Amino acid sequence: MKLSVVVTVIVTVVYVVYLLALGNSLPVETNMDALHLKWLKVELPFLVSAWWNILLFPLVIALSAYCYNQEAIVGKEPRGLRDETQFKYEARLHVYLVTVVATLVALGTMVGCAFISPICNIPNEFPGPFSSTVFGIATWLTVYVILGAGTEFLSMLFNDDALFFPKSEQLLTKKYQNSLVAFTKLGLIKTLPSVFGLTCGYVVRSVISSIFGFFKSIKISFSK
Repeated sequence: MKLSVVVTVIVTVVYVVYLLALGNSLPVETNMDALHLKWLKVELPFLVSAWWNILLFPLVIALSAYCYNQEAIVGKEPRGLRDETQFKYEARLHVYLVTVVATLVALGTMVGCAFISPICNIPNEFPGPFSSTVFGIATWLTVYVILGAGTEFLSMLFNDDALFFPKSEQLLTKKYQNSLVAFTKLGLIKTLPSVFGLTCGYVVRSVISSIFGFFKSIKISFSK
């Protein structure tokens, strides 16, 4: 935690020196137009300087504190069999990891814009402080939805019992039900991408298993 704070402070100092070196050539944002969509384009009532980007660095420190509080958020890893406690822990851990990765990508995008926009000579073409904030939020939502759904889809599709083909349909259904309950208890809106991916994975794997079982029965009948 201390190392991440020190690194963030150093980057902040570097960014301040970087802006001071550019002097009066800093671009000024007059329109918030992050995604180049007409309905998102808003003319700002005041001029926004690149110095507003310094507010990003306290967010990085706050994220570092969030990451280092994993045990307080997720809880200690349960020992023993895959019971209800295990599914609750896995659900909290998956949501936590997806949130952290999405936030890292969003903040990384915003910090990248903060360093590039001051040297961009085309006005309102590269995201300024306000536009990069909107772009970062859109990036966060995109990564959160795709990563949340994709993680649970793959975890259900490549289950640890027998890859595509489960040893038992009952065990597959039980895992889906327990995981679904664990996610919904964390909040349906927050875990909606995970629930969607989990359901799609369960459906796809059930269909594959049914097709495999069908052809397997034909093979057995021909053998007889």
